[in-house]
Amino acid sequence: MRFVLEIECDNEAFADDPAQEVREIVAGLLDATAGLPWSYCSEAPWPLRDHNGNTVGRAVFRER
Repeated sequence: MRFVLEIECDNEAFADDPAQEVREIVAGLLDATAGLPWSYCSEAPWPLRDHNGNTVGRAVFRER
């Protein structure tokens, strides 16, 4: 199994501090999935959003 995290960093939310924006996105993912059962987390990709609310990526568990 593989965990894939993809974030597109080409929009305005990443202009000032791209690393901070990525940290906030990943922290949001961790908060959203905390305490959820494994089966729920592996069913579909999680959309990832920047601080402006734009979808900028996804996170998903998948078979190799």
